[in-house]
Amino acid sequence: MINSDVLVDLCILKRISYQLKILFLDDEPSLLEVAPLIFEGHQVMTLGNAENIFARIESFRPNIVLLDVNIGQASGTELCSRLKADPRTSRLPVVLMTAGFIREDEDSCGADAIVEKPFDISRLVETVERLATRR
Repeated sequence: MINSDVLVDLCILKRISYQLKILFLDDEPSLLEVAPLIFEGHQVMTLGNAENIFARIESFRPNIVLLDVNIGQASGTELCSRLKADPRTSRLPVVLMTAGFIREDEDSCGADAIVEKPFDISRLVETVERLATRR
């Protein structure tokens, strides 16, 4: 008899038979270094700031965006709201990453998920793969 957790893992593996394109925005250099390792097997573009974000999204064409709530001088929640309001990116899944408590503005910006730092890597990967393949 197959364990239900194994069955879920097999279903995820079956769905994720292609490489996802993940855009990872954070101003923490150590997270930018480790992001490609966390999402091994997928194509990861890491950015330390939100400059020219719409042009970068258009050229990279990610399946999902992971976005720190505080990216230097930029507001991740404001950027999330802009992504969700723009018809070109409104269907693009956005995961907010926060090191603090979840504030009301973080919860209401339209993010598809919010993860707290430090995050559980397996849960983060599962969340990204689930959201990026739900279209």
